[in-house]
Amino acid sequence: MLANNREKLHTPGPTVVPPNVLEASAQPILYHRSNEFREMFRALSANAEKIFHTKNPVLTLTCSATGAAEAAIQNIGATGEKAVCIMNGRFGERWLELITLYGIKTQPLRYEWGKTVQPEDIRALLHNNPDISMIWMVHCETSTGTWNDIQKVAEIVKKESNALICIDAVTSIGVHECLMDEWGIDVLITGSQKGLMSPPGISFISLSETAWKKVYEQPRRGMYFDLIRALNNYEKGLTPWTPAITLMVAARQATDMLLQEGLTHVWKRHQELADMFRNRMETLGLRNFSEAPCNALSALYIPKNVPDITDRLLAEHGIRVSKGQEQLEGIIFRAAHMGWCTEQDIITLSDAIKAVVE
Repeated sequence: MLANNREKLHTPGPTVVPPNVLEASAQPILYHRSNEFREMFRALSANAEKIFHTKNPVLTLTCSATGAAEAAIQNIGATGEKAVCIMNGRFGERWLELITLYGIKTQPLRYEWGKTVQPEDIRALLHNNPDISMIWMVHCETSTGTWNDIQKVAEIVKKESNALICIDAVTSIGVHECLMDEWGIDVLITGSQKGLMSPPGISFISLSETAWKKVYEQPRRGMYFDLIRALNNYEKGLTPWTPAITLMVAARQATDMLLQEGLTHVWKRHQELADMFRNRMETLGLRNFSEAPCNALSALYIPKNVPDITDRLLAEHGIRVSKGQEQLEGIIFRAAHMGWCTEQDIITLSDAIKAVVE
């Protein structure tokens, strides 16, 4: 097997980090109460707000996106209220588990893995459950490579209820169009290690004015994930706790790159890379698993003649892709084409898969 530092990542996260982003993270560490840190942090926050397409603060947390989700639920959820959790993959199921831990009643809306959410199902569910206070769903379900139409869902939710719409955009930010304010999203979270082309370890969360109002109405729970405390410090250009400074510096560099490229171009580039890869896989007879494939990764059925395709890609070509999760293990493999990825990367990945399957 090739040494780890020679592997090429095509996993759903983390993704490849551009060299200049790695170089930025290797600079001397800033003191997190200094003016230099404030300048960097404010620049990163401004970048994140542009990428989220929001006028509301985007808070940076030192944790994975699961921590950001827990922060949201901890701050806006009230014991005994009812929440809908829409599930068509592993990560939707994770949010159901998390919400339940906080004593919130859950109304699951389940789909077969690989199927996309049907917005009209949301309308019927809201009609039958007028007491729903929030709805959680995933924009791009990483476990199956499935895109969900959160714009249409949010439109229905806003028209039919007063529920908060909470979106896991961990695999979609920096890949797909996601317009927080325009679409009426109340809670939006993402992580650093996917479309944002940064090392893992920090996450971003933004709340609408309506969601912030609910935060202030709730009793303060917890300390590390106290979003009121985080917001008060954000307004000073600071974080309440010692942050992952080097990761924030890297993310600032990476988000600069995305904004310089232009987000519309970034979204178009990901669409083109996804189409290019899938067209090449189709010529090899490899079928998509998802009925609504996202642009971040492709979930493909494992060919019967190469059940060890993921192991062989790594051993023979130094390319690491991901296996299926849970009931999809041994059925699909997942290859990412997001972040710092080029047409040449797609050609190299495709040629390696061809060499293994033929």
